[in-house]
Amino acid sequence: MRWIRWIDTLVAVFVVALVVIARMPASVSAVTLPTVNASATCGKVACGSGFNQSNHDFVNGPLANTTVNLNGTNTTVGQCTLCHTPHSALLTTLLWNHHLSNNSQFSWDVNTTMAGTPFTVFQNNWTGSTTKCLSCHDGSVSRQTINWFMGQTPLPGSNTAVCTTSGTPPVTRCVASGSHIGNGGNMADVHPVVMPYPCGRVQNTYGPSASQTGAAFVANEWVSQPPAPIEIYTNPSGNNVNRQTQGACTGTTNGIECGSCHDVHNGIGAVYDMDLLRGNINPAGATGYICQLCHAK
Repeated sequence: MRWIRWIDTLVAVFVVALVVIARMPASVSAVTLPTVNASATCGKVACGSGFNQSNHDFVNGPLANTTVNLNGTNTTVGQCTLCHTPHSALLTTLLWNHHLSNNSQFSWDVNTTMAGTPFTVFQNNWTGSTTKCLSCHDGSVSRQTINWFMGQTPLPGSNTAVCTTSGTPPVTRCVASGSHIGNGGNMADVHPVVMPYPCGRVQNTYGPSASQTGAAFVANEWVSQPPAPIEIYTNPSGNNVNRQTQGACTGTTNGIECGSCHDVHNGIGAVYDMDLLRGNINPAGATGYICQLCHAK
């Protein structure tokens, strides 16, 4: 009878829907989106509340009154000046105004991951966000060393940190206020960046040496398409780097940069926890634990 056939059709549709949901990639069915951790601060303001008074606001934030030396005179900079300038920028990309790292290249203390993915050795002509971050955060260039301000080129700044080298093989460590990584070009102890990300759970190629995801990687241990606000970058050729739309992870030339996990501007709806993170590491904001936005363990 018709009503029996109608019920059979509904049952069939329901079964198909269950199968489709079961086969959805982790980025759709298993990943929990981050939630803002109300107790987390990113400067003088809550994480995810915007740039003003955040860690990188050098007028109203924790590092307020930062100055540059203009021919012997210390002059207070604007909110954006230490990183960007509308004219006479060091680089057209991002109108970048801060001198790049003094280190000639950045490398790691290992050659490959356990899956066989080669770690990338990269230099300051790499156009991904990582080199911009390291222009301040590797400890080799003063925060005040910018290219252009008020029609004058500031005097060169000094090293921001006191560095010592010890051990076999030798390892350089620097002590200074603030966060410093990649001292002396040594990226040991730092989560790898400028590395391929297996979008679609397949091998991808990324970086100046075109590193490919190692053949031993376990596909199901990766989120196929990390959700927004995680950002995946694409490297179509040479040193050309573009950001994919948040939540997108298509093609096979994709990788991660510092900006994949951090939003330097404390973006509204993009930062959820301390250290300008695009997710949570604080137990109070455990939903959307940042590691699991990419790693499906």
